[in-house]
Amino acid sequence: MKSSENSVLRHRVSDGPVIYFLTVIRAIIGILLIIPWTIYISVVVIIFGYMKRDDTITYNMALWSKVVLWYFGVTVIHKGLEKLPLAGGAVLAFNHQSDFDIPAVTAYAGRRLRYGAKIELFSVPFFGPAIRAAGCLPIARENRAEVLKVYQMAAASFQKGVIFALAPEGTRQSEPIIGNFKKGPFIFACNAGVPVVPVVIEGADRVLPKNRIFVNLGRWRRTIQVEGLDPIFPAENLARVASPGASTSAAALDMLARTREVILPVYSRLQASNPDLA
Repeated sequence: MKSSENSVLRHRVSDGPVIYFLTVIRAIIGILLIIPWTIYISVVVIIFGYMKRDDTITYNMALWSKVVLWYFGVTVIHKGLEKLPLAGGAVLAFNHQSDFDIPAVTAYAGRRLRYGAKIELFSVPFFGPAIRAAGCLPIARENRAEVLKVYQMAAASFQKGVIFALAPEGTRQSEPIIGNFKKGPFIFACNAGVPVVPVVIEGADRVLPKNRIFVNLGRWRRTIQVEGLDPIFPAENLARVASPGASTSAAALDMLARTREVILPVYSRLQASNPDLA
């Protein structure tokens, strides 16, 4: 899809100049409100992190997400998230186009969900210590060896039912497309013997495009669609790569290809069906 077509897809629907002005005001006030709200939840998470109250942390992460979505007029249509395992852990692989991908999934996953986050975020006051206390993973994007070391150390968390949500694209996309996948998350899943659950997110880029700070401009309400797909198990992939002693890397590449194969058509379907574009 060409860039100009992407721009039309993202911005062609507006509620008019009055609503645009009101959404600007809402966005500015929202920045002022989101800071104390985030600090409050961060302190709560830090406290319960020291107490090892993982389910309470999960509840507060979902609460933060739901309040943010509500304030900015974002409706999440979700299905298939019940496919996330109740025990044993998994890697949730999601396409990444907006900072609003995270609250859209966290609000409704109903699982002990933790994220991989770029390592710079762990230095942010309050927020950094909170995501560390929650058990999120510091991802040094330019240091593959360090990332794999972090994955290795985190593998024990799967036994506690933790689901690590990771973006195989590695970063947010500038356009509403699916970018190239990196194999790190799939090596993580293969080494730990846990499934990858593909989760497709559509519409978050219209709520907050990459490199923007004002949320949900132009429409009072917008919709994000979230769809969980069937788990992909590493045992199947190890069998499919076929040769004795087949490497984890080969199995991970096979899993990567299968994940991308199922995400692409679902993303196209959701693009066509988003009610914001009707």
